[in-house]
Amino acid sequence: MKLIKKQYFYYRGRIFPYVIHMERRKDISFRVGFTAAIARFPIQLTTKDLHYYKKEFLDWYIEHIDKNEYLFEKYSIIDLGVLSQINTIHKPFKLDITPHDNNKYLAKIEDDVLKINFPNQEEVLASKLNINKISLKLITDYYYPRVVNRVHQLNKQTLNAKIANIRLKNNRSNWGSYSTKGNINISTRLLFSSPQILDSVILHELSHTVDLYHSEKFYNTLLKINPNYYESEQWLKKNSFYCDIGKMPFL
Repeated sequence: MKLIKKQYFYYRGRIFPYVIHMERRKDISFRVGFTAAIARFPIQLTTKDLHYYKKEFLDWYIEHIDKNEYLFEKYSIIDLGVLSQINTIHKPFKLDITPHDNNKYLAKIEDDVLKINFPNQEEVLASKLNINKISLKLITDYYYPRVVNRVHQLNKQTLNAKIANIRLKNNRSNWGSYSTKGNINISTRLLFSSPQILDSVILHELSHTVDLYHSEKFYNTLLKINPNYYESEQWLKKNSFYCDIGKMPFL
């Protein structure tokens, strides 16, 4: 199987990812994936036919996200260049995004302003994606020591468990995880939620220090230290696609 790396297109002010697989197959298939729409094409397609079916696939993709607002929000990446600020868990950051003649990105947070200078010769869509990634890194670096401190604080108030490393990861598949080595990972998406929701996920992972599995013992521990766990879980299910850079409408 030959995999064409993830690609992107711009639509309705958002950036959308898609993946095309070139395989030894006879038929063509389109489907909704976890983080992007996916097309599978026969590897023997001519360049002309590939261009034709790729357009058909993108038309199919656009039809689906136009009909389904959930898919639109789930798949889309915000074009930060059209925003004046990014809301985060504790405060908004203003945006100052400007092109310059340098061929490198320059980025920093100064007085609650994300200042990013980007190469003016770079391809437009690539530039938008890079600005998004750099902004997320700036915000992650800003919040990392605060999240680490909060994990230790909640741990001291509740289970006083032994913890190894604490990491913020750009994870799309879960909100947090706990390993057998005592490592706790927290999704950067929670930086675009609320303090109560972040605390709920931290307490969930701390409860795994008692039992690695979602057993009765685990839930007894979790509900003892976080009686509002189920309310937070429902909130995340309902608002998950807003927990992303540039999408958070609430403070």
